[in-house]
Amino acid sequence: MYRMLAIDLDGTLLTPMPHKNITPRTHDVLYQAAQSGVAIVIATGQTVQVLRAICGDLPLSAPQIIENGALVVDIQRGTVLHEKLIPSEHILPTLDILRTFGLYRAYHTPTRHGRATGIDHLCRQWWK
Repeated sequence: MYRMLAIDLDGTLLTPMPHKNITPRTHDVLYQAAQSGVAIVIATGQTVQVLRAICGDLPLSAPQIIENGALVVDIQRGTVLHEKLIPSEHILPTLDILRTFGLYRAYHTPTRHGRATGIDHLCRQWWK
């Protein structure tokens, strides 16, 4: 018997855009798995706010992996169990490198998140 089920959100657990929700069938299966002793873990690049909004009614008793592995959180207790963030001295140089390649960027801090292509000046203010 399996002891844990780790699932990504986008493109895996959630239906396609624009709805991006959990189907009733999937919801029921996850509850059945949890009732049989399987720990349900969401492993996602999303933030804890998104995880709570989308998966708040799922039986998530195990630690959850968010922010592409940068944070492991206990959403039941609201505590961070593990945190591995980019050191602050690397953030601005990293933004500069990404911009030179024209890459899509997502910015996350413990209290804010956003996506930007033309608002680097706002993101730079967060890190100062």
